[in-house]
Amino acid sequence: MKWNRKKFAVAALLLALAIPGMALGHGTQAKAPDFRTLCTGKSLDEAAAAVDAELREHPDDAALKKFALELKKNGRRAQLFEQEQNPEMAAKTGKLLRQFFYRNDMLAEAEKVDRQLFKLNPDIANGVSLAETLLNRNRDREAAELLLSLKPAEADREANLLAALALARTGDVAESQEYLARTPFESCKPQELMIYARIAALHDDAAQAAAAVARILENAPAKESRALQAYFQDDDFRHVLPDAAYQAALQTESKAGDSCAGCPNSGTSRCDGGDCD
Repeated sequence: MKWNRKKFAVAALLLALAIPGMALGHGTQAKAPDFRTLCTGKSLDEAAAAVDAELREHPDDAALKKFALELKKNGRRAQLFEQEQNPEMAAKTGKLLRQFFYRNDMLAEAEKVDRQLFKLNPDIANGVSLAETLLNRNRDREAAELLLSLKPAEADREANLLAALALARTGDVAESQEYLARTPFESCKPQELMIYARIAALHDDAAQAAAAVARILENAPAKESRALQAYFQDDDFRHVLPDAAYQAALQTESKAGDSCAGCPNSGTSRCDGGDCD
């Protein structure tokens, strides 16, 4: 099955679920600071203070100067966004802010954006974005309640997958399975499979989790294999990790070479169109 390079809304979840080493896209030099580390978990003001302190230590670092300007630009953008009451204009600005906050693991700031957009336009797309961020902040019950209140239709794939994940994390496996069944394994796209594998593992379904993991690793670029293997061994996968079939799936070799066609990062905030190393 050939996977084309497209955008998928579910993919934003990948960043905060901590795939180490995958395309931050900053283009830093070997000795440059880790910009995401400077911002992780911080507010805009806290991040600005951390970056300014780093600039005092590295005043000649061109990449850091560039990032500082980007941070200030997004700070001004956030101020304008807070005052914007036109849903269409807010959506455009909010999209840019959300991408920046997710790239730099500033999830509290991303949540502010999501809440404002949902307030201005409480449609299913904005609800899914907010629920996604809540899941990334480990607020699983709140995410589940929001997603169920949206009453997603069969065709709302992102909402159904995230509802299944939220319900699985809160221990409601039976209802989680009902939502997962709305997105058949055979039709899953790369980013959807990333979530599907996680849900299957939380259901203690080692065979289905293994099938999803094997398919992802087989179709993703070879350079992503190590990071993806780490992703598939975090706490959500603890019950299936001892399974022999699951361990075998983790060793699946890529058949994609350096092609990005099946990369779970393709079209997401993690992809800058270049190398992901």
